[in-house]
Amino acid sequence: MQQYKQLSTTPESGKNPPPDFNQNDESALSLNSALLLQQATNEALSCLLNESNPAIALLTALTALAEAGKCSEVHIFEIDPAVGSSNKLQLFFGIKKESQNWVRSENDPLSCHLAEQLQRELDLGKRASGKTAPFAGQSLSFLWLPVVVAERVWGGLLFTYEKPEEVWGEDEEQIIAIMAPTLGNYIERTRRERKLTNKQDYLHKIIDLNPSFIFARNREGQFTLVNQSLAKAYGTTADELLHKKDADFLLNAEEIARIQEEDLAIMNSLQAKFVPIQEIVDLKGNKRYLQIIKSPVVRENGKADEVLGVAVDITEEHKARQKAEKEQQFKESVIATIPDHIVIVDKENRKADYFNAKGAFLGYKFSELNDPYIFFKQRIHPNDFDLAVNQFQKRIECAAAEEILETTYRMQHKNGEWLWFYERSKVFSRHTDGKVKEYLIFLQEITEKKWAEEALKESEQRLEMAISGASLGIWDWDISTGKATYNEEWANLLGLGLEEIEPKLETFTSLVHPEDITRAWDKIQEHIQKKTEFFEVEFRMKTKSGDWKWIYDRGRVVQWDENGLPLRASGTHMDIDERKKAEMGLAEKFKELDEKNRELRRYIDSNMQLENFAYIASHDLKEPLRT
Repeated sequence: MQQYKQLSTTPESGKNPPPDFNQNDESALSLNSALLLQQATNEALSCLLNESNPAIALLTALTALAEAGKCSEVHIFEIDPAVGSSNKLQLFFGIKKESQNWVRSENDPLSCHLAEQLQRELDLGKRASGKTAPFAGQSLSFLWLPVVVAERVWGGLLFTYEKPEEVWGEDEEQIIAIMAPTLGNYIERTRRERKLTNKQDYLHKIIDLNPSFIFARNREGQFTLVNQSLAKAYGTTADELLHKKDADFLLNAEEIARIQEEDLAIMNSLQAKFVPIQEIVDLKGNKRYLQIIKSPVVRENGKADEVLGVAVDITEEHKARQKAEKEQQFKESVIATIPDHIVIVDKENRKADYFNAKGAFLGYKFSELNDPYIFFKQRIHPNDFDLAVNQFQKRIECAAAEEILETTYRMQHKNGEWLWFYERSKVFSRHTDGKVKEYLIFLQEITEKKWAEEALKESEQRLEMAISGASLGIWDWDISTGKATYNEEWANLLGLGLEEIEPKLETFTSLVHPEDITRAWDKIQEHIQKKTEFFEVEFRMKTKSGDWKWIYDRGRVVQWDENGLPLRASGTHMDIDERKKAEMGLAEKFKELDEKNRELRRYIDSNMQLENFAYIASHDLKEPLRT
């Protein structure tokens, strides 16, 4: 067995001298031991290459080496990256034997002390072996192998023996030395894998926190990537959803087949695809609408075996859009039934933002109207322009929020005819400073109505003249409310002014003679009961002077409700006082004449009786003479 000088501490320097690496003592390991060490090294290398769990891999590999090398402990030290150039070592991983079992060594003072000596005195980039000075009553034999990671000395692999005489020879060191670069590569690989795993975990967290549905599917239609949002929408977990297909969660077989066909087309063409809206129905019949973008996952061979998708759930937006479209269709249907032309005018830019005329307007096709606003102004009658344009602009600027501005004016048809229009306008929107931004116009052609109004006005004027000439009083009675209106001539018939009478039925009934009111109401009730076409009655009414004047009343119900009950009646009053008085005077004359006739009859009858008596008496007187 080779003998090595012990590392000792001299009083002068306070440091341990470096071990003597040039002595040629005999090796303590036999040829059989070397073969066992070679087998253990191969086993350790295989374990590092194949075991995915780093802790198990290191424990198994180091245990194999320690058993073969008859070591008491094996430790891996790492240069503390926080210290930098001082090369301070810290324990990375270690094992020791306890009760015939190899276990993790979290913190071994003796090995740590040796590592500190090595980092102070040795070139960490070179292999070293030897014996240590006593520490805590012990002296150890050791083998130090530097570990290089990413082309720099990362740390070292330290084998220690409790028996100083048991050391490895040069050949054995060469065998075990191949562990150092393999360990370095393993550490570098595990670090990269850890970084990749951390990055993948980070990306998975980002994906899971994303409210969009993120997924990947292979050519068989199986999910190879899903986030929590998609799993929640499918009513399951991400782990349960992996390797499942849409068919396991969706109802519509045709839609499932179309989705898979689409995925395959994307993978085969290597072209991404945007799907603006896709309807899916789950097994419970719930509908969901998605907006999706899908891209092929292209491998190094230039082919795609997966499709990656990001879907946004637009169900609520789709429902809201459908509702808005239905409301818009309803509004358009309603607007289509409105005879009015509806215009929204941008006041500041002097242009029509909206005009519902789909066909023709004023004889012009809507497509011919390049600027409806200018067109309107050009067609307005010159005499109405100031009212319809200039004054309107001032009025609309001062209009209240819900105020409706009304005006009528004429516009010229393509055939040259002037048509009347009735316009209602209100503020549609305002700027932040309160100024009018847009206003809304409802424009209705009223030419025929205007002509009818003018004709009616002329007719009413003629009627008024006729009524005025005939001295007729007009009354109108709202039967449901008891209100009544009278014209001035009605009041004048009684010597009253229109301002002196109240617009109610009691005004009439209070002025009718008490002896006539019952008869008047009887006539009215007969008509209300539909026994007569109209009613007419004569009665006396009290004048302002207190005299009684005879009035001829003629009227009829002009409005009935759906149940046949009267709603409104109207009629006329005519002054028949002179005629009535003449009739009454004539009646009195007739009465006097009749009385005189009766007296004459009595007189005649009396004379005839006298003549009869005279005749009888004469006859009786003559009779005796004959005898």
